[in-house]
Amino acid sequence: MSVLSAIRPAAMFGKINETKTDAKASHRLLDFWRGLAALWVVMDHACSARIGQGHPEMLNIPLYAFSHAALGVLMFFVISGYCITAAVQSTVRKGGSAGDFMWARAIRIYPPYLAATLAAASITILAQWLASCHRIPPVEHLIAVTGRSFEFYFASLTLTQLPLHQDCILMSFWSLCYQIAFYAIVTVVLAVLRKGKIEEVFTGINCITIIAFTLQIMNPGKYSFPLDLWFPFGLGSIAYQIVFNRSNIFGNLRGAAVGMGLILSITARGVQMADKLPLSIQVLACIAFCAVLVLTDRYGAGLLKFRPVLSFAALGSISYSVYLTHPIMRPILMHIGDKLHFTGNLYWVSYWMQVVVEIAIGYLFYRAAEQPLAKLAKISPVRIPNLLPKLQAMPQRLPQFVQTRLRPEMVQVFLSALLFK
Repeated sequence: MSVLSAIRPAAMFGKINETKTDAKASHRLLDFWRGLAALWVVMDHACSARIGQGHPEMLNIPLYAFSHAALGVLMFFVISGYCITAAVQSTVRKGGSAGDFMWARAIRIYPPYLAATLAAASITILAQWLASCHRIPPVEHLIAVTGRSFEFYFASLTLTQLPLHQDCILMSFWSLCYQIAFYAIVTVVLAVLRKGKIEEVFTGINCITIIAFTLQIMNPGKYSFPLDLWFPFGLGSIAYQIVFNRSNIFGNLRGAAVGMGLILSITARGVQMADKLPLSIQVLACIAFCAVLVLTDRYGAGLLKFRPVLSFAALGSISYSVYLTHPIMRPILMHIGDKLHFTGNLYWVSYWMQVVVEIAIGYLFYRAAEQPLAKLAKISPVRIPNLLPKLQAMPQRLPQFVQTRLRPEMVQVFLSALLFK
């Protein structure tokens, strides 16, 4: 018996009800919410930079004020907590290990992230070189990626920029640092409770949520990474648990965690988080969004009959690519808008140009990078040693390929076309 099960009163949990709605419809409905969150993030970044450049009067316009509310990232965190708890349940049911769980998460996050990092670093180096040659104006929004410390490159490769206090190549990468930290915490819970039932794992996650809320209540808005933003992730986990176990909403410390969130929303009134909404509003918004997730789950199949819902679900399926790539395009598109004099009362043209083009670039990145790299997720870490003999045999196979496929006359034609065209 685990420590968590020993301290949990028997009356606080009941038998898990494994009857669920259509899994495919539920997953597709989550894509709808991802699509809304992705659009909100892109809309926020399309106006926040301009607002920060000395145009606070833009907040008087409803479109920009709504965009600048910046709840899209919190929605992503809530959805992440919801989905990761589902993945935890699947891992426990299949008898998988904590390592299997972390591998599945890492192989989903890192390959597209590294592809976007490579693209961003290449564009940064090119832009800074062109600026040094006076071909383009000085580029101030890009950070230097050459000549940096080992810690910078290590953090950029491992998504540990925040704990190591290093710059992020793209501004959106900070949230991925939190995601990896959250996954690591859940992996530890799985490792500690590897012989427990799914209810015990739920309780472990909820205990961390209560701890995070307690720390925030004691010192609102000032607690450090990563527990300062655990609350949307933990609330998303509770939302899944309620959907998974509708007959016992307040079991496994869920009610206590939500209650702590409500207390925080009262005690944190007036605590401002950077230039965004107050902490109390953020907590209440996350609780409200969790309630919406729970209430709409059973109606997923019906909601997906509406075209707008399907459209946002399509956007949600490429939301990670949009999230990764839109900061690359935003300054370029904003500069183009300024050159075309889409400023002042005409900034709405530049705003929507950024939104549309960034989503289109995200779709291209999804097709070119994220979708092909998703095949790596099917590779189990157990199979990796089996791939080594094939990789070791490649140098011996290369000469054979050159001899059989790459004929001398083909090389001659290629060089002639290259040098004498």
